[in-house]
Amino acid sequence: MGLAVLCLVAVVATWAWRATHREAEHEGKPVSHWVEQLANPKVHVLDRVKAEDAMYALGSNAVPVLVKLLRREESIYARSRAAVAPALSEGILRRLPEPLPAVNYRRTAARLLGNLGPASGPAVPELVRAVGDPDRQVRGYSYEALRRAASTPVVVAALAQALRIPDETIRVFAAGELSLYDNDAAPALPVLIATLEDPDATVRLNVIHTLGRIGREATNAIPALVQLLDEPKVEVRLSAATTIVRLDARQGKVAVPALLDVVRQRDATLMEVAIEALGDLGADAQGASGLLEPLLDHEDARIRRAASAALRRIGFPRPVASGGASDSE
Repeated sequence: MGLAVLCLVAVVATWAWRATHREAEHEGKPVSHWVEQLANPKVHVLDRVKAEDAMYALGSNAVPVLVKLLRREESIYARSRAAVAPALSEGILRRLPEPLPAVNYRRTAARLLGNLGPASGPAVPELVRAVGDPDRQVRGYSYEALRRAASTPVVVAALAQALRIPDETIRVFAAGELSLYDNDAAPALPVLIATLEDPDATVRLNVIHTLGRIGREATNAIPALVQLLDEPKVEVRLSAATTIVRLDARQGKVAVPALLDVVRQRDATLMEVAIEALGDLGADAQGASGLLEPLLDHEDARIRRAASAALRRIGFPRPVASGGASDSE
């Protein structure tokens, strides 16, 4: 009896979908058929190729169905089957059609919308939402589709919206991607500044990097960046300090103590960045001369070169020697 009910549910669910979603067709088969061929990993490769060709032929006519599939959740049948599965024997369970996970449809729909490029323009509002999908692949495909279909302001707004999503992996992704838009990401500044308080250090680092790429329009972020100069994580402190200097060297003096602290860390890679930032401050970093001068004899040629250049820009009162070993090594 239970088996019959489940089969009936499957039939009714399929009929209901087709009755409420009128679709374009190719070779007498609806869009959802071709999408299912691509969403099902068990389908033969030749059938998948045929399905790809069908979707290419359908073009923008497939967009309405793809938009609906981008919101696909588990069907009534799938939920019912999962609910009764623990009470069924393996033999009976094998006789019940196994539904494709809803995420397979969402991934496929997002990828196909990306293939359509600008023709998927009507899907932009749904793609903006899907950038925050729980599934990483759906997010990735949706973002790529959005980039191909929408204007830069729309993409920037979608990424800014993603910074508010609880999943830190989405926030890390969104903050990092915004840096690619340089000054065009300026409309996202209010959200970016608020996100400097994010509990995830990688999110904070990506936001700081984005603020630096935005440039002078981001100077109103400096007070929030100053708060990060006492951050426990040295990479965040250094990034905040160098970004303050980059945004407005006139306000950069406040970053000097944090930069000096990084120089004392003795991590050559971080030291080099901090020393270069001190040099960018010029005379405002004269108090750093006492710490920088001994570095002219540092064992690492990168540090010697960075210290020499910084001392010259700071206005070191004595000639700066080459610093021990040859810098050409």
